[in-house]
Amino acid sequence: MDDQSDALFEVATSAITMIVQGFIAMRKRTLLNMILTWILLAPICAFGQDPRVQEIPLPKEAAEVSYSKSRGDIRLKVATDMKASGEAYQSMLSQQQWTKSGKDNLQKNFWEQTFVKQNRTLLVRVDKAELGCDIRITPKGFLWDEDFAPRPESLPIPEEAERLKYDDFFQRIHYYHKNTQEQLIDFYNSQLDSKTWTKSGTDLIREKSAYLKRTSGKASIEIILESEKGLQKVEISTRGMSWDEIKQKNASAKKELASNKPNSSEKNSIPKRIEKPKQGIASMEKLTSRCSLTVDGKTFDLPEVVAYEVIYYGKWRTHVVATQTPVKQDSLLKLLQANVPEESWGQNWKLPSPHVKLVLDDKDVPENMQLLANNVPGIGSTKELVGSALVEEGRARGKYTLPSGKFFKHDYSAEITFDTPLLTQTSTPKKLLANAPKLDNTGKITLAGKTHTLAHVTAYSTKSSEKTVTQILLTEKAIDAAKLQAALKKTGEVDERFSDFQTQIKLTINESDELVSVFIWCDGLSLNWSGNDKIKSLIQSEGGRVRGTAQTIATQDALGKKCDFQASFDTMIIGPTGADATRK
Repeated sequence: MDDQSDALFEVATSAITMIVQGFIAMRKRTLLNMILTWILLAPICAFGQDPRVQEIPLPKEAAEVSYSKSRGDIRLKVATDMKASGEAYQSMLSQQQWTKSGKDNLQKNFWEQTFVKQNRTLLVRVDKAELGCDIRITPKGFLWDEDFAPRPESLPIPEEAERLKYDDFFQRIHYYHKNTQEQLIDFYNSQLDSKTWTKSGTDLIREKSAYLKRTSGKASIEIILESEKGLQKVEISTRGMSWDEIKQKNASAKKELASNKPNSSEKNSIPKRIEKPKQGIASMEKLTSRCSLTVDGKTFDLPEVVAYEVIYYGKWRTHVVATQTPVKQDSLLKLLQANVPEESWGQNWKLPSPHVKLVLDDKDVPENMQLLANNVPGIGSTKELVGSALVEEGRARGKYTLPSGKFFKHDYSAEITFDTPLLTQTSTPKKLLANAPKLDNTGKITLAGKTHTLAHVTAYSTKSSEKTVTQILLTEKAIDAAKLQAALKKTGEVDERFSDFQTQIKLTINESDELVSVFIWCDGLSLNWSGNDKIKSLIQSEGGRVRGTAQTIATQDALGKKCDFQASFDTMIIGPTGADATRK
């Protein structure tokens, strides 16, 4: 090759090299940009796979709209009738490329339709109401506000926290710590990222207590600190946060706890009882067991008092509890017999609200008095309590008063007098219903001056939000007991349609026999009352039998109509085992 050819070759080679290097650089920048884009969008894509429930179309005239992840649905009211509302929803969703799935369930008083789109489902139920209709939308494949909120397990907990507990029922976190109140306040001020959490209101700092509130979007936390025997007791209450993962973990732990029997190593870890000098309790003046609790000016009489000996954070304690109705002793004694410390009981045994619990140490000195009324907790410290107690020869006797005081935003006072046998591992549970007279099975609804008589009663055990509940159903017509039994055997749950939405009262009680909700269907009107603030009730269950009464405390307003009800029942509970509980 001559010199001219060599020069041309070098120029061509250089040009090609520059082009290749430029192309590589461009590809690198493109690849880098793509990687950066993926990194930046990764958190968005994680949630972006599913749309939010707020994107579900609602009628323009929708009123009283409520979103609830715990219920798993959206509820609203419209002024149009059932048929027009159902057709309007079908048209609206069809325009947004939703398609019908399965066969409609169209009845006289309600219409259910199922729609699908990609991997998402909407169950739309329209119920007749007095003025228009009620709509309930149950979505699947959507995200709720709680999914975007900080998780309770991500909340900062200082190292060396003691007795840490995640209570998924009340959605609270509890623990004790040796640090001072000031150190823990500084910890949360520094660990709660200001970009995520915002201070809400003014922090309340006192000598032996503190209250902090922080918000993050629709989520919020309240942190309460209290000095207790040289430690700081910390309680973090949460709202608008998803506890699903913790519920699953707690449920697994509960199953493991139920399946494990005490072994020799557990028996060796049982604390020793302290020997106390005898004071002759048998010769002392006898007392009448009773209790009175006042919260924000409202007084609750708690006539049922029971005492039990229990292991509580590594030491023997006597707990004296007062409730409005007798506690179920069979499940309580199972835990005592298994030497399960009370802090590990979880939902295995739960006191109904309202209640008072007096905690006595192994020298019969009070540690605190715990209170609960209207789902508002309170506590009285050792220094605040006035009185004396003696636990001796299988009996607890004493009297304590918590004078009027303030627990943050609420005024509390309580007085308890007790003279009761002490329940221990060897006690026999008291039968509450063994000698109880038979009650009539009958119900009555009075709506807008018209009275409806319900002659049939059915009770059955089912699941609600992963918890076992008992539902007492009073109806005008007898229900299909075989159909009910088949549903319980198959899934342990019952579809509400099995009662055909005839005139009815449905009472739901939890495992502590506490009334948690009332459902009424009458003359096309549906009423749902949660809690028991509108209802006076006394319900007990034992050995597969449920017995009780319930009635409205005062006439209630139901969409402009006056409504009252009363119910009496005494029947066996249908469960998956096949017990017959339908009674006339």
